[in-house]
Amino acid sequence: MYTEKIKLKIMDDLLAEGVHIPNPEAFTKLINQNLPLGERKIKAEQTKKLLNELRALVKTKGIALIHGRGSGYRYHRKDFRFFDDRISEDEKNLLLIANSLFSVFPGSGMNEQFSFVVNKILKKQNRRGELQGLENFNPVQLGPMQKDSGSKWLPKIVKAMMESDFALEVEYEKPKELPTIRVLSPYIIKQYASAWYLVAFDHNTSHKDKTKVFKLSRIKNLELSGNKFKRDSDFSAEDYFKYTIGILHSHLQKPVKVEIQILTDSLFQICQEAPWHISQIIKDASNKVIQIEAYNTEELYTLLLKYGSAIKVLSPSVVAKELKSRLIAASKLY
Repeated sequence: MYTEKIKLKIMDDLLAEGVHIPNPEAFTKLINQNLPLGERKIKAEQTKKLLNELRALVKTKGIALIHGRGSGYRYHRKDFRFFDDRISEDEKNLLLIANSLFSVFPGSGMNEQFSFVVNKILKKQNRRGELQGLENFNPVQLGPMQKDSGSKWLPKIVKAMMESDFALEVEYEKPKELPTIRVLSPYIIKQYASAWYLVAFDHNTSHKDKTKVFKLSRIKNLELSGNKFKRDSDFSAEDYFKYTIGILHSHLQKPVKVEIQILTDSLFQICQEAPWHISQIIKDASNKVIQIEAYNTEELYTLLLKYGSAIKVLSPSVVAKELKSRLIAASKLY
């Protein structure tokens, strides 16, 4: 019965894919060509019995398996597949692309695990039991990804977020400080500049705002704690990072609206195609002036400094003066 189901699935695949099958003999040949290794080949008489069985199965779904002198065997509805546990060619391609995107997790083991899962699915779905050359298929090329030592904690954190009712106990070490033990309820993980960060509720902090950002590479050990998971009903990742450039979140300051004049046509075009921040708007198109609303942090100046003499900060004056001071200091080095 097991081998019979394999043959029925092969027949279903061939019909769903629109393969031209003029007669039982041709159907028999195609089935035998697609049988997994070790499966006994069949004859035309067996194919006729399988056709009757498949015809009865699809009829329960309101589908007719028909035969025409010129068209051969086919389902009366083109988009039909009876064994819907099998994936389509488009779905296979989507899995392969997703596998390429998983290269964003170097060092975590997650990309290798996902590749194994994709290979396992494709091997199961392939009629002949063959792999799809996943190792050599990498259609999506991401930018250079530096290996972050903290990425090894990603599987445990993701599992805790999805499955556990308990918070994490984390040994965390900041530069030039002794390690501390934190009890954290993880909300989201976030990547920036090839480094991974955890946004979590800090159970033991005396700070008013208990949701903080932790760098995964500073975690020395991580285990489930005996503390119940705490969820801040007001937390929203979108709101939390609304005025952030990069990863730093400022609890105590208000964002500033920074007006920037772009001094070259090419850069103005580029910043419209790829906005510098989610808040970016065009204030004056004729003079190439944009505005972003963000926290006045180190990352704001990192963003502005990389464009050098191609931009001019118009306001606020506090940002313009600080940027000028940094440019003067940099020029004195040369």
